[in-house]
Parts: sequence; C-alpha cells; structure tokens
Amino acid sequence: MENQKLEKIVNQKDFFARVTGTLELMDYKTPSERVEKARFEHIGKYCSNNGVIAFVDENRDYWIAKNTKEAEDALKNAGYTLGSVYVPHSNDGGKFMREYFESYKARSYNW
Repeated sequence: MENQKLEKIVNQKDFFARVTGTLELMDYKTPSERVEKARFEHIGKYCSNNGVIAFVDENRDYWIAKNTKEAEDALKNAGYTLGSVYVPHSNDGGKFMREYFESYKARSYNW
C-alpha cells in the first residue's frame, strides 16, 4: 500500500476513525474490551459487518467507517483487499459510530 493513498483515505472528514485502543462495548453480560493491534497477516485487509467497514493499516491499527460503496472503493483504490478481518464496534447497534462521529463533528465545527 502506498502511504499517500492511505493518508488520503483517513484524512477525509467524517470518513474513517482509528479505533485501536478504544473500549468496545460488548453485550450486557460481557465487560468492555480494548481493541488491540491486529495480527500481522491482517495488514492490508478490510472487511465489513453490520454496517461497519474496517481495515488494518501497516502499523496493525484498526480503522472503521460506515460501510458505504465510497468507503469500500477508497480502500480498494488504495490497494486493500477483502479478507477475514475483525470489525471492531460492529456489534453495538451503531452506538460507537454515532457517538464518535457526532463528537468529531462537534470538535471540527466548534459546536
């Protein structure tokens, strides 16, 4: 992967968020768990689940976004390939995505 293409993807406003190190909400019986670094074999891969798309960068960090054609096309154009990759924050009914991106918008626009 070319770093310039990755930079273009992740620097788009409201597009992808790095989630390595964040706390992932599990079901009501399971405590939250921290999103750890991905395995080396997942570098350059992406996958989607429940409306969330995730990819793993060259630092083994997870990035997520709303699963749209635009997001998938951006990853494909940057050289990422579809694979079996863990998709953080995809089983919380969208809670993390809503809260993170609303917070991002507020910080970006000083709301």
